Amino acid sequence: MSEMTPHYPLTSSQREIWFEQQLYPELPLYNIGGYVDLPGAIDPGLFQHAVNLLIRKHDNLRIQLLAEKDEDGVPYQQILNTLEVTVSVQDVSQAPDPVAAAQDWMQHRFRAPFVLTGQPLFRYDLIRLADDHYYWLLQYHHLVNDGWGVALLNRSLAGLYSTLAAGQIPGLSAPAYANWIEQDRAYVDSATFRKHRNYWLNQYPTVPETLLNPRYRTRFTDNVIGSGCETMQLPRATYQQLEQFAEQHQVSVFHVLIGVLTVYFTRVTQREDVVIGLPVLNRAKAAFRQTAGLFTGVSAVWLQAAHTLTFVDLVQQISRDLQGHYRHQRFPVSELNRAVGMEPGRNQLFDVSLSYENHDNHMRFGAITGRLIPQLHHCEQTPLTLFVRDFHAQHPVQCDFVYNQAYFNAADIQALQARFAFLLEQIQDQSQLPIQKLSILTATEISQLQAWNDT
Repeated sequence: MSEMTPHYPLTSSQREIWFEQQLYPELPLYNIGGYVDLPGAIDPGLFQHAVNLLIRKHDNLRIQLLAEKDEDGVPYQQILNTLEVTVSVQDVSQAPDPVAAAQDWMQHRFRAPFVLTGQPLFRYDLIRLADDHYYWLLQYHHLVNDGWGVALLNRSLAGLYSTLAAGQIPGLSAPAYANWIEQDRAYVDSATFRKHRNYWLNQYPTVPETLLNPRYRTRFTDNVIGSGCETMQLPRATYQQLEQFAEQHQVSVFHVLIGVLTVYFTRVTQREDVVIGLPVLNRAKAAFRQTAGLFTGVSAVWLQAAHTLTFVDLVQQISRDLQGHYRHQRFPVSELNRAVGMEPGRNQLFDVSLSYENHDNHMRFGAITGRLIPQLHHCEQTPLTLFVRDFHAQHPVQCDFVYNQAYFNAADIQALQARFAFLLEQIQDQSQLPIQKLSILTATEISQLQAWNDT
């Protein structure tokens, strides 16, 4: 490594993650990424060359945290001028079941915590299943990247590899994440920050009640309870129907999904309000959309859903509300959590989160088309997070229901998924009904209730 650049403070988003990580220092709570399925003969040497060019091109990959800390105990960060890494190659081709062996190795690797000080905050590995089949495991600590940045780096590495494979010299120009760091610190000290703070405090004149209860907590003796995941695939045809429905009513698929979650949880809890955590892109400028790094934040959106509203009324109301929220999305949700004065033991305003990830992960490594499959660390502390992942236009949309095991078990989530899918069906032709008239129970559940009541 060569001479280091001057150090920088962490951005607002980075500080939130840093503080949360300190609550669970031994957990891979903020390991993000997945693996890319590469059905072809990848050249490992060329791949490593492309990776080191990628590090030169995108400065967020050269971020390391320092031991030196500010007055709040938060470390400074530096962006190294140069950094080279070795991409390990794990060969499982001789295993009885190479795919199973690869999956097992990757899951173990993905759950390994990062060393946060003085070390790279990303890891790349190749796994060889056969001469003509590889996986690329990609991991980042969330401090240096977000979902949009993952897709950006995937496309960038594929482009570098393809250019090298064609015997050409790739360009290494890319917007610097350091520019965002400098802008963020100016924002924190600005009148705009104070305006945004007042806006969000006005959204919370009182503290909303918690939505979910940890009813399974007594089954566990550990202080920290892990998470599970149940995956539901939305066929592309079904998703396109949702897109058509959204366009017809001048909203987005994102608004429709928020609406369905709102209907479900207000109905099952017999309330007319719900707070949902919504990760936001936070890339207002075109240059930032081309910059790899951590930009995303979370907005805690308090939604009102009178049961007399129709579903169309509800999603159009959500659309209008979010327009105002997006103008103030840079304000850190951790600041809001502290400012509203929640009771001891409660860390955040929302129990349910919806992460809508419509990211372009189309990538070609020479003649090989790669497909990204997300990985999970199984340490999620939010009671329920729904990840809706639209990564590849020719594939179904993946819906991962990630749940903390103090709040749900697998059977609970499977039932929730069935009801969620049933609500998606109903809104297509019953969107003008009051939401209190939409059925939460599926046809199977109704039949079961009728059988129980047939005395």
